[in-house]
Amino acid sequence: MKPRVKNRFSGSHGSVGRRGTAAVEFAMTFPIILLFFMAMVSLTQIYILRATSEMAAFAGAREGTVVGATESDIRREAEQVMKTVGASVYEIKINRSADSVEVDVTVPMDGNAWATCRYFPIDLKIQNRCKLRRRAVN
Repeated sequence: MKPRVKNRFSGSHGSVGRRGTAAVEFAMTFPIILLFFMAMVSLTQIYILRATSEMAAFAGAREGTVVGATESDIRREAEQVMKTVGASVYEIKINRSADSVEVDVTVPMDGNAWATCRYFPIDLKIQNRCKLRRRAVN
C-alpha cells in the first residue's frame, strides 16, 4: 500500500494561511485591468472621431467644389458623415472664396465620448480642416 502524500494546500493546517488569496489578488488586479480597458475604449473613440471629422471636412469641401453648391449643401454633406458614428456635438465652419472652399470641423470630446472627459478635466477638441479648389466654369 502506498503512503498517502499530503497536499500542502489541503487539510486544516496547510490552507489556513491561503484562504482568500484569490479574492485579494482579484481585488488588486481588477482595477488595473479595468483602467487599461477604459483607456483602450477611450483611445478608440478618439481615433474614430478624428478619422470621421477628417472625412466630414473632406466630404463637405468636395461638395462645395461642385458648381452651384450652396452652403447648406456643404453643411448637409458634412453632417451626414458625422452622424454615421453618432457624433452629437460638433461645429462646422465653411469659408468660401471665388476659387476655393474650406471646411473646418471641430468635435469636442465632452459631448461625444462616454469615458474620456467625464474622468479627466481636460478640454479635448478634435479639429480638422480641408481646403479644395473650386471647379472652373467652362
